[in-house]
Amino acid sequence: MRYSLLKWPARLVVAMTIVGCAEETTRPFAPPVPPPTPQLTESRNIGEPVPGDRKDTPWQRMTDTELALAVQGVEGRVVVGFKDPLAAEGVDNAGRILATESSSRMAKQMLRTVGAQILYEFKRQPAVVATISPTLVASLRANPLVEYVEPSSRGTWGAQVTPWGIAQVGAPSGWSLATGSGVKILIIDSGSPQGGHRDLSVPVAFRCLSGPVEDATVGHGTHVAGIAAALNNTVDVVGVSYGVSLWMANIVAPGTVTPDAAEAACSVDVARVNGVFVVNMSFGVTTSTALTDAINGGYNSDGMLFVASAGNTYGGAVTYPATLTNVIAVTATDITNVIAGFAAAGSKIELSAPGVSILSTALSSGTRCGGSFTALCSGTSMAAPHVTGAAALLKARYPGWSNTTIRSRLQATATDLGSSGKDNTFGYGLVNVDKALRMTVAVAGQTFVYSGSAETWSATIAGGQTPYSYQWYVGGSSSGTGSTLNYTPGGSDFWVKLTVTDYLNLTASDSLYVTVSSCTPPEISCE
Repeated sequence: MRYSLLKWPARLVVAMTIVGCAEETTRPFAPPVPPPTPQLTESRNIGEPVPGDRKDTPWQRMTDTELALAVQGVEGRVVVGFKDPLAAEGVDNAGRILATESSSRMAKQMLRTVGAQILYEFKRQPAVVATISPTLVASLRANPLVEYVEPSSRGTWGAQVTPWGIAQVGAPSGWSLATGSGVKILIIDSGSPQGGHRDLSVPVAFRCLSGPVEDATVGHGTHVAGIAAALNNTVDVVGVSYGVSLWMANIVAPGTVTPDAAEAACSVDVARVNGVFVVNMSFGVTTSTALTDAINGGYNSDGMLFVASAGNTYGGAVTYPATLTNVIAVTATDITNVIAGFAAAGSKIELSAPGVSILSTALSSGTRCGGSFTALCSGTSMAAPHVTGAAALLKARYPGWSNTTIRSRLQATATDLGSSGKDNTFGYGLVNVDKALRMTVAVAGQTFVYSGSAETWSATIAGGQTPYSYQWYVGGSSSGTGSTLNYTPGGSDFWVKLTVTDYLNLTASDSLYVTVSSCTPPEISCE
């Protein structure tokens, strides 16, 4: 058996010193020299911009009114480019400056005169960032010293994104409660990416039989791992349980791109010995006694949880090892919560999770799910790690919960899809991370009572970590701290409210409105 402790190189941090960007202080100046008479038409358009031309922007095509509205939409922040009075441009397509320094000075002075606030003066091009009133747009565009007025458009970050599947299962809203820290998960797949991946931290990668530990050509495991555990940093994507300790095993048979059942079995064995809690198996192999025994032993004796892809059989039967009783079989849905056309079906389906066009970490040379840092892939293989991550979050939040408790919680809190209750298409439904992590309370008892007749109200609690503390209120007044409320009503209607706090200080509340009758049953009838 060989183990490899992978240490990724520390990220290179480049510090940049920006010079010359301070706002210029206000100072007295002489009245501006009147600009020469414009020699261009008011629109100043020199033909239609062509692709690649520096003028190929939406702002160049806007009317003055349209541009003024755009400027208003960004609170007046614009870039104003300068040029010589008789020229068409201040910079050419190669980036060479055409405008003279004297024209730029005159343009800046003109901007200050009309009330613009200059925020930054470019040092390598004739332009400034300024705040202007939208009412100035037309006059500035007509000024012979101005080449363009361009709103400072709002964009999106091109760094880390939250894939739609991660959001669909409610993981981000649950991260305030758990990130997976302290929980080991194992991705049994094609191994860890060769050379590492900037968005995956893999403290342990191994192979228990012969062959390479790292994945140089397949990439399937890299994609699966990112769905469950990609880091919450500034690049690429983020995984469901980004705080876990991520272990990865390579079970690809040497000289092939297919998984090996014996490798899978001994990988589970390694996980059992080393305290791994949840194992992800996004593969299918021929039924194996060794693998079945390893899974059954891990589940029943070691308290582990096993999650497997149901299989891409296009409505056919679930594939092994997802067929095992001690494995959570996961099918795939799309962004509209419709079952994927390639997904397996049948009574073995336990949970659903996103599995169509899932963005995750990728191996650039991968023949399966390959890409530069990230890639889009589809399959029940992509659905399973959503559930693996959810299970890890529950274990991190509630360390005392057993594997069976966590499994039951995932079933009970899944968003029901398709036929009511468990069905052969979606199982119990779409895994719901946030709902599984949180505690719910329901007050049970009479909502119609008789004055002077003692009543009892109780609570049903789902989730949370025992022991619980209770606070009952009747009509806004504290009325008890036990698991039930005993109360004799007077003559007025009232609210019964209960707030429960669990051992980890998570709270949940519920209330009932109670109507009171002044009659004494059953001897007296009241009008």
